[in-house]
Amino acid sequence: MNTTNTHSETSEKNLHTLTPREWDVLLLVAEDISNNEIADKLHLTSESVKTYRARISEKLIISGRDGLGRYARKNRLFLRSLHIKLYL
Repeated sequence: MNTTNTHSETSEKNLHTLTPREWDVLLLVAEDISNNEIADKLHLTSESVKTYRARISEKLIISGRDGLGRYARKNRLFLRSLHIKLYL
């Protein structure tokens, strides 16, 4: 069994479990914005940003900030987010 495909499929299936705020954080991580900058943009503390990142990592089974950013960019999650906001 190819564990990479299985891992990607699991991450994909778990995307729907992200809260709107977790989506916000994930999309900003994908833009390679620092925790402090994300905190400023979203009016959060940097500790809250770290907590959101940890929850996202757990849900998507992706470790680290770089892994989250790569995943979001590779899967063009910013386009999905835009589509959701425009059509809901």
